Amino acid sequence: TNVFPQMSSSFSFVKGFEEDGTEFSIKLAQKESIIKIINYNKNDDDYDDIEYPIWKLFIYDRYTSNIISPLLTVGELLKEGVTLHMFIEKARENVPDVPVIYLVKPTQSNIDQIVKDCKNNLYETVILNFVGSISVPLLQELGNKLLTTNTVNVITQVCDQYIDFISY
Repeated sequence: TNVFPQMSSSFSFVKGFEEDGTEFSIKLAQKESIIKIINYNKNDDDYDDIEYPIWKLFIYDRYTSNIISPLLTVGELLKEGVTLHMFIEKARENVPDVPVIYLVKPTQSNIDQIVKDCKNNLYETVILNFVGSISVPLLQELGNKLLTTNTVNVITQVCDQYIDFISY
């Protein structure tokens, strides 16, 4: 006899149902997390009175691109107000008056690039999201470099997101 009748070889353990009967999957939860990140880490309820998207830039690294690409299309990014999405590794120009949302792996090279972007006044407002937990020493280094370059006021949020996996 099957001890776990709801489990099958198709990995049904990553799918299930919420208390209200709606389907739940890891992939859907991860997609919803990324959409929330793109919307300044706010819930849809916070924007009930706004009928149009808030335009923004979205910057990610190659590692994070592998997480995002199976989940969101360019059209879905545009629907969420992302006017431009770019790799952190590529050269970028100043885009005034538009907030930028970073979603990157917490690495030394990404921290250095974020500080460089802030120092060069590329963006008016910066929201930092890390796909995994940033270490305390790396976070302290980020803070010290932003203080040294007198750009700490540009950063409005720093968040660990814990979405460091690829779901299909």
